[in-house]
Amino acid sequence: QRVAERTARLLQTTERVEAILNSSPDAILLLGADGAIRIGNPAFDRLFGYQIDEVFGQSTFRLINTDHVERYEAAFTTALEEGRTVRLETIACRKDGGTFDAEVALAPFKEDNAVTGLVCTLRDISALKEMTRMKDAFVSNVTHELRTPITNLKLRHSLLASQPHRFEYHLSVIQRETDRLAHIIDDLLRLSRMDQGRVAWNPTHFDLNWLVRQYVQDRTALAEGHDLSLSFQPGEGELVVEADEGLLGQVLGVLLTNAFNYTPAGGWVRVSTAARREDDQRWVTLQISDNGLGIPLNEQAHIFERFFRGTAGLESGAPGTGLGLSLVQEIVRKHHGRVDVHSNGIPGEGTTFTVWLPLAP
Repeated sequence: QRVAERTARLLQTTERVEAILNSSPDAILLLGADGAIRIGNPAFDRLFGYQIDEVFGQSTFRLINTDHVERYEAAFTTALEEGRTVRLETIACRKDGGTFDAEVALAPFKEDNAVTGLVCTLRDISALKEMTRMKDAFVSNVTHELRTPITNLKLRHSLLASQPHRFEYHLSVIQRETDRLAHIIDDLLRLSRMDQGRVAWNPTHFDLNWLVRQYVQDRTALAEGHDLSLSFQPGEGELVVEADEGLLGQVLGVLLTNAFNYTPAGGWVRVSTAARREDDQRWVTLQISDNGLGIPLNEQAHIFERFFRGTAGLESGAPGTGLGLSLVQEIVRKHHGRVDVHSNGIPGEGTTFTVWLPLAP
């Protein structure tokens, strides 16, 4: 009877261990002292694309990128010889040849107080690594964008004391740099609120032509100040959208400002709206075109990235933070729309941005 009870308990324990292995979201392998794979769980199959039978008896080294094998081997040896858990980050290789950032834990497996193998846990941390990269890039870009106006403010402050006769000039520079700082901070706050879902959201039904006409009328004097012609071609009828008027106004403002900044004097900026149908869905489009510098083809995939400033922006000296188009994209996405850009990257042929918004029922 005792043997039967012990057998039953052993079977129950085995079933529990299997249940844990099978339900774990992380890949788990039992390795022999030689590094050969003995057991693997379903998460390993999903993560690497291998059936466990395909790699049974083979070394785990084949799962590690060749540039990282030496470091993994050192960790494996340490865990085995010192009998302690070792963690490391590495690049793992899938069956299809793809790679991913992996966090690996190697824990000793003991039988009769002797280490006979290792339990290897692998976790895909690619998303975490990308978030870290984006955070580092964000901090670097913010620091760069803030440093320039702050440096100029400090310089002008010292010049005010040494050049009191140029007080008005230095004061005007301080005002512009202060405005630039405020603009950067305002854009950052808007993006932060949108990321956290805390942006004020007050959608109403209105005719897009009405809103665009207002902005074009208000910005005509500004366009003329750049020696540009600004025109508006409204679509036929009422183009009713369900949108937040203030947020959509920010989209218009950013796109018009960019067109003004990157179109040389004597050029034109044209705004138009239209009703369209695509894939059995009815849309309202807003187009802003210019005959300015254009956007190089190799930069177009990056223009909606935060803090990205292309060749035209850097060479022209036009003011900007590289946040405007990111803000545009976030706002349009919140309205269940999209933003397209078309440019041949040739100066004089300009750029066309098209905002697609669902037509209100």
